[in-house]
Amino acid sequence: MAPTGSNDGKAWIARSLGSGVVRAIAYHFTLVFLIPIGIPLAAAYAGYLANLPWMYIVVAASLCFGGISTGLVRLSEWMEKGRVDGKLQFSSINVGVDVQGKGFFLGVNLVSKAAVPIDVAFEEIRTRIESIVPMQTQFAIKDFTVPPEGNAFMNDHLIVVASPTPPARLHGLAEFKIKYGKRGNLKYELNIKKAVTLAFDAQGNLHGNWNDTL
Repeated sequence: MAPTGSNDGKAWIARSLGSGVVRAIAYHFTLVFLIPIGIPLAAAYAGYLANLPWMYIVVAASLCFGGISTGLVRLSEWMEKGRVDGKLQFSSINVGVDVQGKGFFLGVNLVSKAAVPIDVAFEEIRTRIESIVPMQTQFAIKDFTVPPEGNAFMNDHLIVVASPTPPARLHGLAEFKIKYGKRGNLKYELNIKKAVTLAFDAQGNLHGNWNDTL
């Protein structure tokens, strides 16, 4: 029977390979160390073999290092501009009142930090005030595109609940499960879950606030 430690080591290596850890380490090592340092060293060695003066070798290696480093920085900036992972972010919770006074609604505001458009799809929308939920559950539009560094919002349907006698408070919950990404590739997920308080002052004005909840 093979030693358990050996099997555990092989299993760890297999998991690392499968999760891309080794590939990520190799990529960053190549980008950060191997290319900026290796190519100037190779250029310096070629100058040494050609019996060039040391001043020429040092200047050539320095220029090579500076040019490659600048190019890699520009490449990294260009790649970062095209990323959307983590760049669709929660902004605030909408707390609104029906113009006919039949109830209230809850929604969410989003902000994009990406330099490219982001496609968004709301997979789940769940809101409630006290123990009351919206009577409607279908939406005409749940998918849309957020412009570069733009804003977007999504409101749930009306929750029919009577306004309390002010001053008073109503408590609710707003949950949203969102898929997003570049066009045709919604591989990222944003989950939002907020406890919401609808506070009514002595004049009956509505003030909404929220906080994270487990």
